[in-house]
Amino acid sequence: MAEIPETSAMPWWVRAITVFGVPAAIAMYLVWALVSGQTTALAQISATLQAQKTSISEVAALTARMESYLRLLCVNTSKTQAERNSCLTVR
Repeated sequence: MAEIPETSAMPWWVRAITVFGVPAAIAMYLVWALVSGQTTALAQISATLQAQKTSISEVAALTARMESYLRLLCVNTSKTQAERNSCLTVR
């Protein structure tokens, strides 16, 4: 039977290999590397989505303003009451 060496003087990563084995230590390292690399990407995605959300709300406000101007133009250029009423109905 193999003797387990004293692990108190070893670095933490050597103790992890001793306790879990080489394949498990490699798997844990790969998971750690992937997760730590993704946090930066997720932060960038979050910032981009927040900027896009602000942009979309600005476009919505401008679209509403443009619609009101177009309704005003339609009402002002209408010749009959029926045409004016058709300008004010929501489609």
